[in-house]
Amino acid sequence: MKFSSKVLKCGLSPMRKFHPYAVAAEAKGKKIYHLNIGQPDIETPKAYFEAVRHFDLPVLAYAPSPGIPELIAAIQKYYDALGMHFETGDILITNGGSEALQITMNCILDDGDEILIPEPFYPNYNTMAYTCGARIHPIPTSPHDGYHYADRAKVEAEINEHTRAIMVTNPGNPTGAVLTPEEMSHLTTLLQKPESAANAHQALTDYIRIIREEYAKRSGRSAMDALAAARDTYKDKKGYGGKRT
Repeated sequence: MKFSSKVLKCGLSPMRKFHPYAVAAEAKGKKIYHLNIGQPDIETPKAYFEAVRHFDLPVLAYAPSPGIPELIAAIQKYYDALGMHFETGDILITNGGSEALQITMNCILDDGDEILIPEPFYPNYNTMAYTCGARIHPIPTSPHDGYHYADRAKVEAEINEHTRAIMVTNPGNPTGAVLTPEEMSHLTTLLQKPESAANAHQALTDYIRIIREEYAKRSGRSAMDALAAARDTYKDKKGYGGKRT
């Protein structure tokens, strides 16, 4: 079989390539610490398993194209509680974050385009970009400064005529670095330029929950103050570059 040039650029997944070695080591009795995946550490709601056990429809039919209405309404309610309102048409239901990112890249990237992503990054971002005919232009980071990258001058230095988008991973994947409100403000200012596009990948649900809790406790203060307090709370609970969820 002849593979497409775009697929050949992707190469083998580093995680899949490494997996047989981990299995072989475990078979020899060695303890393996799996740092390659962000396994959930939050208990799955019991209501989920109850719904699965008591599912009794005779046919498992396709869901409506825009998504299950009850799910869309629940998402609206969730973000309304955070002070962010979205119309139903603003919400696209996907099978997960990776599919959502792939769809987004397919919509905005063309052959020869580049997307800026702080490095190190989730390996499958490469696959998403290559299959669009684009490539990742990494933004260098360092453990010495906590993998922070949202300095306007630093980001602007990486922008060129091929730049189409910037992926803002906050908290960072896989570093866990959390941008400060000031850093987010720098990026916002940068991305207000007409030629700029941003793709924000916010993947930490319990971090958002902490923000909401802090804002409720500090209702007399600004949302930015609550965000800063939530970031400190999160760092205390998970560790600054700690476990992802």
